[in-house]
Order: sequence, then C-alpha cells, then structure tokens
Amino acid sequence: MSAAFEAEGLVKRFGRTTALDGVDLHAERGSVLGVLGPNGAGKTTAICVLATLLRADAGRAVVDGIDVGRDPVGVRRRIDLAASLVGSPSILFLDEPTTGLDPGKREELWQTIRSLADDGTTVLLTTQYLEEADALADRITVIDEGRVIAHDTPAGLKQQAGGQTVVVRPRDPAMTAAVADVVARATGGPVAPPRGGVVTASVDDERQFATVVRGLEEAGLAVTELALRLPSLDEVFRTLTARRTTTPQEES
Repeated sequence: MSAAFEAEGLVKRFGRTTALDGVDLHAERGSVLGVLGPNGAGKTTAICVLATLLRADAGRAVVDGIDVGRDPVGVRRRIDLAASLVGSPSILFLDEPTTGLDPGKREELWQTIRSLADDGTTVLLTTQYLEEADALADRITVIDEGRVIAHDTPAGLKQQAGGQTVVVRPRDPAMTAAVADVVARATGGPVAPPRGGVVTASVDDERQFATVVRGLEEAGLAVTELALRLPSLDEVFRTLTARRTTTPQEES
C-alpha cells in the first residue's frame, strides 16, 4: 500500500524557537494517523507544513504524490484545484477538530471520520483527547518539544509503556486488604493503594497473573473482577513525556 503522505526530517524555526526538530510522519492511504503531544509540541506546525501553509526550513514532505517542500504557494494552488474537482478528499488534515464540542457532537464527528477513512480518505488528526486517538487512529505519533518520541499502533504504544496491570475486585469489600496481600506476594512488587474497592499491581508477564489467580483460589477469596490489561493511552502518554523530561536530569 502506497503512502498518502510522508515527511522526513522536517525542521521549522520561529526565531530562536525550534518548533519542529527533524520530524518524520507517514500514513498509508485510507488510514487515520493520530498525532499527540503536549501544548507547544509542534503538532499544529507539522500540519501547517503538510498543508502548505508554512514552508519548512529543512526536510522533505510529499503529500498525495506532490512534493510540498518546493513551492508552497504553487503547490497549494494545485491542491486547491484538485480538491475542487473531487467530491471527497483523498487526504484530510484535522487539527484538534473536537475541542469544545459536547460529547454527543464529538461522537458524531468521530463517526464521520471513521466513515471517511472507510471510504479511503487518509486522515491526519491532532487531538488533546487521548481516548479520541485510541478510538480513531490506526497508528499514533507522539511529538514532544518538536521531536518524534514514539510511533506505533495504540496497542504497540501501550506495550512500550512496560508491563501490564492485574486488576482485582473482591466480592466482599472487607476483604480488600487480604486480596492486596495475595496480589503483592504473587507479583513480588508493590500494590497500588486500592481505589473504589479495586486492587491493581504491575506484572511482568502472564505467568505472574496465573500466580495471582492461583493465590486467590488457595486463599478462598471470591472476586467479581479479575483481569489483565495493558496501560491506558493516558498512562502511556504520561510515561513517554515523563521519560523525556527526566532523561536530561539523569544524564547531568
């Protein structure tokens, strides 16, 4: 499958501020690429370069077979002309399109985006809602301080965060402490303070989860919920950006 757009090594500076510092982006046709990052990470600047609203200082970008790094004004005229001749766009850039919408309107827009992608439109979506990227994006690029720090499927990013989480809800809330003790012994690590009667702990692999199950059975502790889940995308995002924040301090 050919790429709908791809960018390599995009650099954009505004005075002394480097908004993009070697950003690579890539999306296959008919897919949704979610771009996540803190405020000021460079998400909007990247979209503006791809949409020919800004000229990159360095790097290469090809959108729908057109090199947008050569002549943004001329290219934009060609893209505008092509868009006027078709009923639906081949590529759609959406910069935080659901910001400020109520949940009902947001879900309607999600359905529209899904329909467009199903019909072959490639969508680049920046968003501040992590659940939105999780629900819509085939792949996600995380940008921080103008650099790409991660790129993968939502599931792949969750695996990158490291480990999984065992979740246990005892049938009798009074047995929460006993369940936490079993989980701690089975996993060999700390158990998060129970919240809402739910005990959670990180596990390295599914064998530890099996040990938790066996320990609960041997202790005769009944549960209403017992699951092994990947970290949420919100947890992944906080982990990735925290790593980048702490690394320079650790190296100094």
